[in-house]
Amino acid sequence: MSEFSNGYTKTNCLSQPISSAGPASSIDPASSTRPASSAGSASSTCSASSADPASSTAPTPSASPSSPTNLSPGSNSILQEATGELPYRLTNDYLFRAVLQKSNTALRGLLGALLHLTPESITSAAIANPIVLGQSINNKDFYLDVRVTLNNNTEILIEMQVLNKGNWPERSLEYLCRSFDNLAKGEDYAEVRPVIQISILDFTLFPDCPEFYATYMFLNIKNHKIYTDKVRLSVLDLKQIEMATDEDISYQIHYWAKLFRATTWEEIKMLTENNEALMQAAETAYVLSADEQIRLQCQAREEYYRDQRYMQKRLDRAE
Repeated sequence: MSEFSNGYTKTNCLSQPISSAGPASSIDPASSTRPASSAGSASSTCSASSADPASSTAPTPSASPSSPTNLSPGSNSILQEATGELPYRLTNDYLFRAVLQKSNTALRGLLGALLHLTPESITSAAIANPIVLGQSINNKDFYLDVRVTLNNNTEILIEMQVLNKGNWPERSLEYLCRSFDNLAKGEDYAEVRPVIQISILDFTLFPDCPEFYATYMFLNIKNHKIYTDKVRLSVLDLKQIEMATDEDISYQIHYWAKLFRATTWEEIKMLTENNEALMQAAETAYVLSADEQIRLQCQAREEYYRDQRYMQKRLDRAE
C-alpha cells in the first residue's frame, strides 16, 4: 500500500492524508516489472473552483548571453560570466522542456525532489517524446509536456503551465487517463504501468484552498481508502512558495520552485550553489539561451502568452 494511505487530519479542505517523513521507495529501481508508483507529498481533496486567469506579463528578454563555441554545462566559468536579467525564465515552457531534455542530471534531480526519491533509487529517467531542439513549432505543437519513463516501469508526465484557462483539472486528468491506457495487446490489467501527472503552475489552481505542493488520488470519500495507487496527480504552485511545508523543504522542492521563478542570474547563482542538479539545470539554461534557434522558439512562446493574456482580458471586460 502506498504511503498515501497513512492517517488523516481534518482541515477546512476536507481531509488530508499525511505522507511519511522518509523518502518513497515503492518504485523498484532494480526491476523492470510494474510495481505501484512511489509516494509523493501530502494529498489534498479541496473543493475545486475556477482559478483567476493569470495576469502577470512576461518580462521582456534582456540581451542573450554570448555564445562561444566551447560553452558546455559543468564548466566552472559558465555561471560566473552570467549577470543581470535572464533572457527567459524557466517558466517558459519551451526552455523548461529543452533543459530537461538536454540535462538528465537536472531531470533526475527534479523527479527526485517531487517524488521523494533518493538519487540511488532512480536507475533511469528517459524522455519518451523528445523534440528537435531549436526546430520551429506551430500551434498544433502547443503541448510541450515532458513524458518520462522512470526506472522502466512508471510513466511521468510533467508540464509547465503559466496560463490559467480555467480548465486545468479536466485537462490534466485527460492527460493522465490517456497515458494510463498503456497496456499492450494480450497483457493483463494488473500489468498496467503507474502514471503520475505533475503540473508545475504559475498560478493558483484552487484559490479557496491554496497549497504549495499537493498530490491528489482516487479514494473513498467516506473512509479514505485509496482505490489504486497507480494513478495520481501532483501540482506544484509557483505562486505559493511561502506555503512550503517542512517536508517540501527537506526535499528542496522550494529551491526548484524558486529556480523556475528566478528573474536574474544572481538569484540563480545563490540557489544553485550547493545542489548539483540545480546547478546543471541553470548551466544548461544558460547554454541553451545562447543558441539563436532556441531563443527564437522561446520568444515565440512569450508572444503566445502575451496574445492569450490580451484575449483573456478582452473577454473579461466583455463580461
